[in-house]
Amino acid sequence: MTRVGTYTGYEFRFESVSRNTASGDIHIWGRTILIPPLESQCQNGVTLLMLTTSLAPELQTVDDVGTKGELPVILQSFKINPKGSL
Repeated sequence: MTRVGTYTGYEFRFESVSRNTASGDIHIWGRTILIPPLESQCQNGVTLLMLTTSLAPELQTVDDVGTKGELPVILQSFKINPKGSL
């Protein structure tokens, strides 16, 4: 379980490596958050997908996705329109 703003959802994290690039080996980290349908607000759920790489100096591991850099501000301000659109 995880929180996005005022919403509770489910998440999974994943990682990969792109080897032998011009910048060397680049780690790719991802985090997907699934927010189920909100009965009072919309009929459909929402999926948030975040991708980052080791080229961002403030990120060191997959656990940093959504907790460091600019993403935390976006996640905390996330709102679902009462009519179901973002």
